[in-house]
Amino acid sequence: MSVAVIDLGTVTARLLILTPEGKRLTDRRFTRLGENLGQSGVLSAASLERVAEALDAFAAQIADANVGPESTFVVGTSAARDAANTHELAQLVSDRVGVPLEVLSGDDEGRYAFQGATRSHGHDGQYAMTLDIGGGSTEFVVGVVGGESIESYSADTGASRITDAYIVSDPPEPEDLSAGLSIVELHVIDARRAVANLAVVAESGPVIGLGARSRPPPLSTSA
Repeated sequence: MSVAVIDLGTVTARLLILTPEGKRLTDRRFTRLGENLGQSGVLSAASLERVAEALDAFAAQIADANVGPESTFVVGTSAARDAANTHELAQLVSDRVGVPLEVLSGDDEGRYAFQGATRSHGHDGQYAMTLDIGGGSTEFVVGVVGGESIESYSADTGASRITDAYIVSDPPEPEDLSAGLSIVELHVIDARRAVANLAVVAESGPVIGLGARSRPPPLSTSA
C-alpha cells in the first residue's frame, strides 16, 4: 500500500509518497506560511493562497500515484501551532486534499525528526542528538538510536521567525545579527536545562543537523 505525507512547515510545504516497492516521490514548494506571523498572530491571506496552490499540486500527484485518503496524512508544525486562524488552514487541507490536518506538538515534531534522521545514522543503542532548524521552531532532541528513550525541547526560534523579527537591513547590519543571535543563545541555554544529556551528547556525538537545503526565491511585491 502506498502512503502519502504532506508537511506544511513555516517556510516550505513538502510531499513524500512511498510505494510498497520502495519508490519515493518527493516535491517541495516555498509557501512562506508563517510570513509575518510573529507580528500579526495569524496566517495571511497571501500565505494561505500559496499553500492552496501547493496543496492542489500535491493532491494531483497523490491521485496519480493512486494513494487513497485513508493512506494520506497532512501535518502542520510551528506556524500551524501558533496561528490564531489555524482553522482556515485546516479547511484548506480538507477542501483540497480531502483529509484532516494534524497539528504536531513541538515534542512530536522533534521525536519524528529524531526517528527519521537516526534511521540511517548511528547505531542502535547509542545516544545521538538531532538539531532540527526549521522556519518557525528548532527542536533539540537527545535519545537512544532505535530505542524509546527520547528527550526533546522545542524552541520558538527558527530561520523565518528570526529574520522577520530582527533582520531589518539587506544585507543585515551587525546590530541585526547581534539581536537575532542573542535570542538564539537564550534558547540554547533553555535547551541545555530542559534536556539532561544534551551537553554531553553534543560533545560526544553523533549530532545530526536537519534543515532546508536551499534558499527560497524572493516573494513578488504582489504577494
